[in-house]
Amino acid sequence: GLLCEDPFLQIGVKSQWQANQGRVMLYLGNKHGAELTEFSLELMSGLNADTASGAASLDGPGLQTRLAPVPSSLGAKKQVQVLLELAATSAFETPPTLLLRYAVKDTGSVHSQNVTLALPFGCHKFLTPWQSDGQPGAFFAKWRELTQKAQKVEVARANGSVAGILGVADALSSVRLTTHPGLDPNPKNVVASGIVPYAQAPGTTVMVRVESDANDAAVFRVTVAADDAATAAGVLRAVVSVIE
Repeated sequence: GLLCEDPFLQIGVKSQWQANQGRVMLYLGNKHGAELTEFSLELMSGLNADTASGAASLDGPGLQTRLAPVPSSLGAKKQVQVLLELAATSAFETPPTLLLRYAVKDTGSVHSQNVTLALPFGCHKFLTPWQSDGQPGAFFAKWRELTQKAQKVEVARANGSVAGILGVADALSSVRLTTHPGLDPNPKNVVASGIVPYAQAPGTTVMVRVESDANDAAVFRVTVAADDAATAAGVLRAVVSVIE
């Protein structure tokens, strides 16, 4: 996928996820005919940051990250690969960010770029299937249990690529949730689930229910229930982002 692009630089990504581990390869490509200088990536989480001029690591709340060394310059029309490793140790809500800095000479003057990149690597990236017996009773018994622990709700208006409840189901699958067709008593709703295998809480369960609005086919009520509030909020953020 494409993380960001401007007139001088393009950053592409490829990622792999297994259990509570993630490996993300960043492809930094200089599109310009001149060298990019003063190049740096700064890995940020909460109030902490480490500049990645050498290998950088960051232990934020619930998430450990490590960024491989980044060159201080990038030649014209050149590309480098930089590995970002992530490990989910416990519940976390907010993904890390990258602060990108570089300078480039263009049309006789030097331009300095300073951009904050929101990384789309929230807790949903670590989701694995929750084993369902296919019976509504078992699903909603677990749902009621989780809603007593943590519940987050938001109303979302679907974008043009999300068509009806089937489009919503596809959107849920795209963020690694497992949908359960036919379990909700209302055929215009859809439910989904998953487990986040945090190192310190490997059985953390999350469930999602998306309900159609009877008066507006493009509006949906998204409810996320989980074993903890941070996971519920993180998954809700991911679900709403792919619906809207």
